[in-house]
Amino acid sequence: MLNSIKILFTLLLVPTSLLAQSKTVDQQCLEHVQNMVCESSQNIGYQDMNARCERPSANELVRKVTESYLKLPSALQRIMCSLDAFVIVDNHVSVANAFYYKNQEGKSFYGVAYSRRMLEANVSVNEIYSRYDSHLLIYPKPKDKWFELGKSYSHLIPQYEIDLSHSAQFDVKLFVTMAHELGHFLDKIFESSVSHRCITGSYDKLTCANKTYPWQGLSWKNFEDPSRESGFPEDKPICYYDNSCDLSKNLTDVNDVAQLYKTLYDSNFISLYSAASADEDFAESVAQLTLQKAFPAAVFKVHVGNQYIYDYMKKIESPQFSKKRIFIEKIFNRGADINRDLLKEKIPL
Repeated sequence: MLNSIKILFTLLLVPTSLLAQSKTVDQQCLEHVQNMVCESSQNIGYQDMNARCERPSANELVRKVTESYLKLPSALQRIMCSLDAFVIVDNHVSVANAFYYKNQEGKSFYGVAYSRRMLEANVSVNEIYSRYDSHLLIYPKPKDKWFELGKSYSHLIPQYEIDLSHSAQFDVKLFVTMAHELGHFLDKIFESSVSHRCITGSYDKLTCANKTYPWQGLSWKNFEDPSRESGFPEDKPICYYDNSCDLSKNLTDVNDVAQLYKTLYDSNFISLYSAASADEDFAESVAQLTLQKAFPAAVFKVHVGNQYIYDYMKKIESPQFSKKRIFIEKIFNRGADINRDLLKEKIPL
């Protein structure tokens, strides 16, 4: 009888012990994330990979990053926990970027750089989610000609509205951008649309020549060219980061913009920017699905003039997007596999 009691007592202790261990790991990751938020006076370009910490971040900024981190799916939390820094930079030519390099000590350094201006309270969601897609810069920069339509075309610029209802104080700009940049790490870790080791030559040429990427098979002929099956052949007239592109030649009135977004809705792309390349397609899809999972009742719509032309949350649940949604959800479920060692293996520096 005494032995039976001992066995029962031991069995009761096991799940409690495991739960305590899990909480310890979660707490360690949370503390790591809070400690790695830092600031820099650097000027960061779109593809700059050398963001560095110069000083600890203010408590309010750490709080904002922590709030977003806690809303992420566990797979993205584990990536965040594997990084070295979340750097808030004084000047960023875009909004944010994932980066990695070897530091002065020769150690691998991974992180996300984020624009300080995007954290300011007076910057609206629309300042990120406009000019034909999310994550593209629209606030005034006199010397910067990106996406410059001119005053005569300002009425064609779509406006983005997002409502998180009871979570009005939550910084959704930071949250979705964070999910997007972490999505780039997730992509490379599971080699969904691209292999960092093939780009850098860490794999042999034969392996890379025969390598297939499952995400590309959903929408892409290759890394940069969407397939006809994606349903969105109109992606190339969109400027993205091309300074020489003249949108006025492609979009001349409100109906053109509305038709563009209708074509987008009928395709399997979640956003216009996702049609830029296979890796941006993956990162954008991760970001919007993450928003929907964190805030199921969120409203996220696009309008031009007084006409609503696109609904992100409706698109996520649409049949057109179902294969991509299922693909990402399966990867989210593999979050337990993600750790620092896997990050360094898949993105060797």
